[in-house]
Amino acid sequence: MVNVTVKWGKESTQVEVDTSEPGLVFKSQLYALFGVPVERQKIMGFKGGILKDEADMGSLDIKEGQKVTLVGTAEGKEIKAPTEKTMFMEDLTAADKARLLKEKKMEPLPRGLENLGNTCYLNSVVQFLKPSGEFLEGLREMRANYSSPDGNVATALKETYHRLDTEVDPVQPFSLIKFLRDRFPQFAQTTSRGQPMQQDSEEVLQCLFESLVRSTQTPGQATNLVDKLFQFNLHVQLKCLENETEEPTTETSAVRKLSAFLGDQVKPIDHLHQGLSLSLDETIEKESPSLGRTAAYSKVARVTSLPEYLIIHLVRFEWKKAHELARTDACKTKITRKMTFPRSLDIYEFSSDDLKEQLRPAREVLAERAEKAASARNEEKKPSDKKDDKEKEGGEKKDTEMADASAAAANGGEKKTEGEAVDASGPAPMDVDAGDGASEKPTPMPSGHFELQSIVTHQGRAADAGHYIAWVKKNKSEKEWLKYDDDKVSEHVWEQIDLQGGRGDYHIAYLLLYKRSEVTASKEELEEARAAREARIGAAGKEGGKAAEE
Repeated sequence: MVNVTVKWGKESTQVEVDTSEPGLVFKSQLYALFGVPVERQKIMGFKGGILKDEADMGSLDIKEGQKVTLVGTAEGKEIKAPTEKTMFMEDLTAADKARLLKEKKMEPLPRGLENLGNTCYLNSVVQFLKPSGEFLEGLREMRANYSSPDGNVATALKETYHRLDTEVDPVQPFSLIKFLRDRFPQFAQTTSRGQPMQQDSEEVLQCLFESLVRSTQTPGQATNLVDKLFQFNLHVQLKCLENETEEPTTETSAVRKLSAFLGDQVKPIDHLHQGLSLSLDETIEKESPSLGRTAAYSKVARVTSLPEYLIIHLVRFEWKKAHELARTDACKTKITRKMTFPRSLDIYEFSSDDLKEQLRPAREVLAERAEKAASARNEEKKPSDKKDDKEKEGGEKKDTEMADASAAAANGGEKKTEGEAVDASGPAPMDVDAGDGASEKPTPMPSGHFELQSIVTHQGRAADAGHYIAWVKKNKSEKEWLKYDDDKVSEHVWEQIDLQGGRGDYHIAYLLLYKRSEVTASKEELEEARAAREARIGAAGKEGGKAAEE
């Protein structure tokens, strides 16, 4: 009798071998120990290779403590065929992939749009409009005239957004580009080599709006989807600069965007507010009825109503006149000058007097909230500057007193009773939270502020070439943005991207989409803000009177 060590998987056991018996007896011992049937056993480690049933164990020269290995599957642990058919990712449809991701609560990056041959100008605009949830919802519910070219464009756009929401793979917008080119032949232009030409993303945006206006009607509303969300009014006054006796003329026009000029080399513009001011207050030439010739006119335009979404067009492409001395022809050029733009835009200074009056209550509330927040922060800082050993011993008591003082400052000196909520930090000027408690339902009011939602950029130095990309704010995040480079979608931190211009070979902002911000305030808060404003005006008047006397 000899003892050997048998290893099976991770198990090791000593087994006594009767060298007078054949190999089948040893296999039977292993079956009793490990549950591996004799016919499945492969035993290695003995002389002569794999042990056979009829092997003479006495002739194998087995040594005490010799190690052998057993290979085989025990009864009951056999690999079984799957009860459900195995599905591979390659075999799933786009709808199946989207369903599985939804069931597993996985949130992949949004889908992009494939470039079908210089169609980045269209892809970027489609993604640019996505932050407008009301626009997408209106498209889903729209009733379009399917028998018209405009109806075909509207329907194809609706289908494209549906596929972006339901499919997993990048979407190929074949129908949208086809019907767009059928309706607007300029987008079907090709180069001498037969390649589709690059187009202007601002132009395609206006064409899409035109098709939607002509073919859609919002259910139960007198206006169409586009004008309901993007249209606003401008009051324009024209005054002849060459004839003071000519009466100024005024008109009100409905528009869907504001343009921002970038100035020239003599008077460059480097901020969005300056660019808007230059486009709204400018000198133009037109036919003068009093002089009977072309004359210079001052044009002053003011916003008289606010849209839900404000589109701003940075006018980066312009026509350069032919120059005889330089022997250059007239051509379209790109202005790469840097122009900074805010994420929170205030258009109060560009508003008409009537609109400013409508915005005044909300702005009073924001000013009062900012004043309270500043007072609360100042009150919190004072005790911290006077800490000593006594305050450290009674630290807990002091902390309570500081909290009470901050709460009183944030609520106009009125101490809250236990159980009432206190927001000592106060909202920032652009916050739209409701005020301190209300006996009536709070009313949302426009303040003239707009929040940046998405951007279309152009990369390249040539006006008729380059590449368009869309940048969209991710959900409600202020820092995370999504970059839609056709079918490639990636996440970026706002602080790490610079889209303001100055470099022709990098992405430069071309279109900006802002969403209107509203302030929600109770009647009590409105009255308090109004009283505070009147008090400030009164105090300023007294100070002015004293200064005059001195």
